[in-house]
Amino acid sequence: ARAYTLTLEQAPPRGREAAALLHVPVAVGLLGPDGTSVPLRLGGEAAADGETRVLELREASQQFRFVDVPAAPAVSLLRGFSAPVELEIDRSDDELAQLMAADPDSFSRWDAGQELGRRVLLRLAEDAGAGRPLALDGRLVEACARILADPRLDGSLKMLALTLPNERIVGQHQDVVAVEALHAAHRFAVRALAEALRGPLLATFEATTPRGPYAIERAEIDRRRLHNLALSYLVALGEPEMVALAVKQFEAADNMSDSQEALGCLIEHGGPARDAALARFHARWQGDPLVLDKWFALQAASGHPDTLERVIALASHPDFHLLNPNRARALIGTFGMRNQFHFHSACGRGYALVADKVIELDPHNAQVAARLVSVFNPWKRFDAARQQAIRAQLERIAGQPGLSRAVREIVGRALA
Repeated sequence: ARAYTLTLEQAPPRGREAAALLHVPVAVGLLGPDGTSVPLRLGGEAAADGETRVLELREASQQFRFVDVPAAPAVSLLRGFSAPVELEIDRSDDELAQLMAADPDSFSRWDAGQELGRRVLLRLAEDAGAGRPLALDGRLVEACARILADPRLDGSLKMLALTLPNERIVGQHQDVVAVEALHAAHRFAVRALAEALRGPLLATFEATTPRGPYAIERAEIDRRRLHNLALSYLVALGEPEMVALAVKQFEAADNMSDSQEALGCLIEHGGPARDAALARFHARWQGDPLVLDKWFALQAASGHPDTLERVIALASHPDFHLLNPNRARALIGTFGMRNQFHFHSACGRGYALVADKVIELDPHNAQVAARLVSVFNPWKRFDAARQQAIRAQLERIAGQPGLSRAVREIVGRALA
């Protein structure tokens, strides 16, 4: 019938079931199979009115019927994040890939890419956990290739759209967080994307190489972001010539963004190049506390296999001062909050490190100690062995004499 009917329903947040119905503006667009936008005409209207329409949802459920739709479309919802709501919609991977590759709305395009990336990583993690061979979904690769090649997108949006959801975010969609499998899936996906898009990534890296002095301008910020995104994928290939690109950028950088991003790439790669860059960065910036915080944080967030050992060693570094709140957050906070794989290492040493520092810090700065101990809060979402290990550390903290009220309350709620 060349018609597309969209049914929108609204429900209040959990715990507020008696809340009144809201007036929810939902900006919507339709994309045809070839990625082109469909002119939108609701039934009863004389002519189409643009390619984005704001539908006004005022009831518990409403239907909107679009006519003159030539083929089954992919629906783009909440364009421009038109309403602060949580969207639940059953879309196929094909639809998500179509929206990621071609949606003219930047928010919806990014959102579709994050959803598709999450699904791909969850399937890869399932395969990794079962010992099956890993293969990256070609739809994700094709959508990423089209983003790289799209002249309509600025560098900042390309960077965001091409960044896969991190392991912690993906783990929130598992009943029991599969720490090792998620880590293997994420590292595989990054490298597989880099291999599949080697040519476009190299071309992008070269095209966005700085041609003049550092400038704080939007075009330059966009360029740097895309340039460094391309570098991170290329270094993930692990090839000497790609690592050399990061070394060259680190040594020639005239701004913190390029220096820090190149250092981050080298930290992920490891080896002599990493050690030389870390030593050089430390020697140059050891007199600047805020920049040195970055040095600690980059190492604490790394996925490299030796990260846990390095973080334990860094906790005894002469420049690590636990009573400095920024330094404590940079190393211990970053490790616990942003490094799911190494913090939740099956050996339990990551848990012991954080618990030790919470106990040591609490008498001096209860607020920062409470912030650090909160990294244990989601402990019941992990497997039984990890739950047991975390519980032991929480009970050890709870048993400390003179424990502050701030830490005691967080630990008490976690153990309840």
